[in-house]
Amino acid sequence: MELLSSFGISSFMNLTTLLFVLGVLMFIIEIFTPSFVAGSVGIGFFCAGLASFFIDSPSWLLFIGICGTAVTMFAIRPVVLKWLDKDGAPTNNDAMIGRVAKAKEVIDFDSGSISLDGVVWQARTLDGSEIAAGTPVEVVKIDSIILYVKPKNS
Repeated sequence: MELLSSFGISSFMNLTTLLFVLGVLMFIIEIFTPSFVAGSVGIGFFCAGLASFFIDSPSWLLFIGICGTAVTMFAIRPVVLKWLDKDGAPTNNDAMIGRVAKAKEVIDFDSGSISLDGVVWQARTLDGSEIAAGTPVEVVKIDSIILYVKPKNS
């Protein structure tokens, strides 16, 4: 408690208040950085603040705060992030799978290209079949910069 009193925090109520204020500040930071990291730390501060009603040892309060943060970070945070991503919209490469493009040249197991949204991509077939130029194709797999396609009607 000597450390706390050097900062002007001398009474039990002031320590509890400080922990709750820090928890609220972490939630305010969370508003601007929605990754639930600051929120997890804020919950740790709230846990330590609640424990300060029963425990007067700063080392135990630190331990309780760290445990509250860790449990929130590794058990609750993944659930919250999954809940926040309700639509589950695919992004980046995953968004290209299922898209329809047009074969710019003959596509087979070793060579070929397609035009997707005005961008030319290297393309291959998975089964080694040949797709004629101009044929509509569907992207079924992505490996680095190569898109694997199949004819749209199959």
